[in-house]
Amino acid sequence: MERSVLLGRRSEVAARSTTAAERHIRASARSDALG
Repeated sequence: MERSVLLGRRSEVAARSTTAAERHIRASARSDALG
């Protein structure tokens, strides 16, 4: 039971970090295109 909870939290954190990275990449790509 505890393991599934930990795995769920881990996947949530991983998803959040991926979206944050994608946002950062998109923002940098945008600035590169504008610059």
